[in-house]
Amino acid sequence: MCFYIGIEDLAANAMIEMLKKGGRRFLTYNEIEMYGAEVVQILKENGEKAVLILSRENTDALFRNYSEFFERRIRRHPVWKSEAEYKAFVLDMASGGSLLEKFEQAMSVTAKYLIKSTDSWVIHGFLIAKLEKEKDILNTTDMDPETKRVQLENKEMILKVVHSLEGYAKEKGISCNFVILMASQFNSGFGKPDFSATNIAFRTKDGEKVAAVGKIVSAIEAKERDRDNFFYLFYKRKDNANLDNDDIDNQEICKKLFKDVVF
Repeated sequence: MCFYIGIEDLAANAMIEMLKKGGRRFLTYNEIEMYGAEVVQILKENGEKAVLILSRENTDALFRNYSEFFERRIRRHPVWKSEAEYKAFVLDMASGGSLLEKFEQAMSVTAKYLIKSTDSWVIHGFLIAKLEKEKDILNTTDMDPETKRVQLENKEMILKVVHSLEGYAKEKGISCNFVILMASQFNSGFGKPDFSATNIAFRTKDGEKVAAVGKIVSAIEAKERDRDNFFYLFYKRKDNANLDNDDIDNQEICKKLFKDVVF
């Protein structure tokens, strides 16, 4: 098997490595190319064949297609910036059990669909129309009944997610332009249970939301994570939005998404 590695994969992974090591936010093209050469060498040592696909055309396309990820004014912004905020907003509605499992499963299936079936990973009007068409085709396709049932259930879950986000965008007068990215949870070195009673305040449009650390940060006890479906949700801000203020209500969009997907 041969791995074909493009500039997008190199740039993304190189930036992640740099941010993990020291928070550096700039890489030259030569550094990215050297990083790619090291990746190829590591794969070779492990008995795998790999080829770098690098060109000026592909590099120009990278800057053109992904510049918004690096420009604060136009890039997408996360609804929550950390796992702790996610837990404060989402787990406040369901601390666990089947409801939370159903919600996170739907988000996970949607994220995987975006990665596998789209080029930009973006939820927008064209994608919703594509999903509706795929569902109609699936309904009329002759296949194994169980396979068909599972595929239809997945399509329904995805459609609930995208329709909910589309509805929220219309309500708030923002573009339907969302991205869902799954993220691995991390373990912390903290091991002292007395931190669990400490309250943390999160800013919302209605004021501060306060929650105890022990209820929102699983890492406090330095134990293995018990959920693998933590994800980030990004949205496109209004062009005239104040950079220092949110133009959506973080808690409101979480409540709507949870309600529309689970019930």
